[in-house]
Amino acid sequence: MQLTIQSISYDNPEDKRILKACLIRWFENPKDLNLTDPNMKFPFNFDAWIKRSYAKPGTTTFVAKDGDWIIGYISILIVRKIMKGHLFHLFVDPSHRKKGIGTSLINHAETYSGNEGVSGLSLNVAPNNDGAIRLYTSLGYEPEGKASSGSFFYKKWI
Repeated sequence: MQLTIQSISYDNPEDKRILKACLIRWFENPKDLNLTDPNMKFPFNFDAWIKRSYAKPGTTTFVAKDGDWIIGYISILIVRKIMKGHLFHLFVDPSHRKKGIGTSLINHAETYSGNEGVSGLSLNVAPNNDGAIRLYTSLGYEPEGKASSGSFFYKKWI
C-alpha cells in the first residue's frame, strides 16, 4: 500500500464530486453512517451532510489515499478564537481497516492542528463504536463525559 494524506475541499467542484462518490458508497450501510454521524438520517444525503457539518469556516478535511483511491477521511474544525480543534467524521473504508489508516489520519490532523497553534482537540464518539473508542484511547484521548447527543466526549492536549 502507498499511503498518502492530503487536504481536500468541499469548495472545490472536482474534490466535491470525488467526495460525494466516496461518501455515497461508504454510507450505503446505515450502521456505518450512524457510527460516523449519529445525527445524519439514512439514506445518506450529501447536501445535508455539507450543510450540517461543512458550512462553518475553519473546517479542513483530509483524505488518506492508496495510490489514487480515497480509503479514509477525517475532518477538523478549528475554533481560532480559543485555538481548540474538534475532530469529526473519521471513516476508513471497511476493506482497509486495521491497517493503521485511522491512526495515520488522526496523527496528521494532530500535526496540522499543532502547526496552526491549537492546544487541544476534542471529538465525539458513539457509545457503541468500540473500535473507535479503542483507537482514540490508544492515541491519548481521554473521556470527558457525554455530549448532549448521547455520544461520549473525548479530549486531548497537544
